[in-house]
Amino acid sequence: MRFASTFSIVTDYKIRENTIKSWVSKISNYIYNDDELTKRTSKWIKELYPDINEMQIALRFNEILKQAFENSIKIVLIIDELTNEQKDTIKNIIGAFKLNNNSKNNSIEFASYVVRLEQKVNIVDDNAQYALSYQE
Repeated sequence: MRFASTFSIVTDYKIRENTIKSWVSKISNYIYNDDELTKRTSKWIKELYPDINEMQIALRFNEILKQAFENSIKIVLIIDELTNEQKDTIKNIIGAFKLNNNSKNNSIEFASYVVRLEQKVNIVDDNAQYALSYQE
């Protein structure tokens, strides 16, 4: 179900824009509710834009976050089973949707990982009963 809602973010521009606004707001609130993070962020913005007015730092930070989300989206699927054909099909479908930038690589990226819970094999830890297997 989460993958389906993520796919909606990819395919529907309005949902994508609302999601970006929501995440920019969450990140900004997190940063500006912590004095240490606020100082670090302000210092970083001042290094990037030495002539910036103190009152414009938060606005510029939000703009940078928004641009980052608009210019680079990567969908990561973690699942217990996925064939190479399924992976290629999903990758091609997601890659067909373009980002709102003019760069050479303006497609949405896709990565998948097959993770399974396996019955323990006594190799590393004799006390462990299960292990995770991982495949890209």
